[in-house]
Amino acid sequence: MLPDFYGLLGMNAPAAEIDRLYTTPLEEFTATRDALARDLRGRGERDAADTVKRLRKPSAAAWAINQLVHRHRKRVNELLAAGGRLRDAQAALLEGGDRGLLRDAAAGERTLVAELVALAISELEQAGLSAGPAVQTKVHETLHAAAGNEEVRDRMAAGRLHGDYQLGDLGLGAGGAAPARSAKRTPPRSTKRASAREHDQSRALASVRRRLEQARSRQSQLRGQVREAEMAAREAQRALRAASAAAERADAGVEQLRERSAGAAARVLELEEELAGLEG
Repeated sequence: MLPDFYGLLGMNAPAAEIDRLYTTPLEEFTATRDALARDLRGRGERDAADTVKRLRKPSAAAWAINQLVHRHRKRVNELLAAGGRLRDAQAALLEGGDRGLLRDAAAGERTLVAELVALAISELEQAGLSAGPAVQTKVHETLHAAAGNEEVRDRMAAGRLHGDYQLGDLGLGAGGAAPARSAKRTPPRSTKRASAREHDQSRALASVRRRLEQARSRQSQLRGQVREAEMAAREAQRALRAASAAAERADAGVEQLRERSAGAAARVLELEEELAGLEG
């Protein structure tokens, strides 16, 4: 079930119109938003109009993720569910739970984030927007932030993200903290050590993920260069085949002309002999 996004905005506006606003081409967002605000004001819905007018234009990364929500809803819902499993596994580990559960949950969430990053890149490229390393990193971090930030989850689920979010401590930050312990209870030393290890592991995982996305971005760039080189090679091959065909036609023409020249020479010889006979 989607969150009460209109409640979050403090407004009562038609859902379909807001959906169209966040799915419109990025370069048309501001004009579409202003037109919607004018229309709402014309209907006498001044509060809704004022709120719509204040809506921020999404970043390129946020816009791409919003498109995924509307076009790949199932995959986005799977990511949100995976984020919930990751938070639960982290909380369980801090209570002495199974480390394997956290590892599996993190792997599942990481796989879904990677798939959605690839889909977001496709959305950006189809829209003629930049999908360079910086944008890809922002898409990755915002998708991953949904595991630990309730506001990001709600906005993502509604398809109304407007900004970029940073990677958190795998859900141990705002909106994703582990259940509070009694103030009178001193956590066991082993639990403290486990928490420290998990914190270090979280930071290491975040670093690896950033480097992985940078490597994937570089791979994507190189693939683009390969495609361009292949196209140039095909053009060169077509030109070579055309030139080869032209050369073959020219060779055939030369042979025909040689045969005609030889025939003409023989005819000249015959006529010269005939003339000599008449003169003799």
